[in-house]
Amino acid sequence: MKLLPLLYRLAAVTMVIARFQLQYPTPRGFAENTMTQSPCGGLPPSTNRNSLPLYGSFAIVLNLYQSRTTVEVLLALSSDPGSVDFFPALMKPFQVSGEGVLCLPHVKVHEKTSSIAFLDGTHILGVVIKSLALA
Repeated sequence: MKLLPLLYRLAAVTMVIARFQLQYPTPRGFAENTMTQSPCGGLPPSTNRNSLPLYGSFAIVLNLYQSRTTVEVLLALSSDPGSVDFFPALMKPFQVSGEGVLCLPHVKVHEKTSSIAFLDGTHILGVVIKSLALA
């Protein structure tokens, strides 16, 4: 599992060069001096939680500030995740061209995402990784 520490380092680097703002669900916050700390920008666990459906989908809305980017959405089954808490991506990474609002209206959480069943009240953490597309 040497890939996960590498992913965290890459996420930290991409956060430095990435310019985006998570609009929905409500992010933990923003602290420029700790934003490179994985996985949540050095911010403590939030008490402000959004309810998500166990089945079906939910929306993610981002403001993008660069002309070409790659977006990935990950999931962690923890309020304050460490390197072993991340599951595979909820969707394949994809490229976006253009600045402005990006709405992902139907992001689905499947039980197949992990070997652990999701129960009502389970704390999960969604992580959006956005990086500058170099091409």
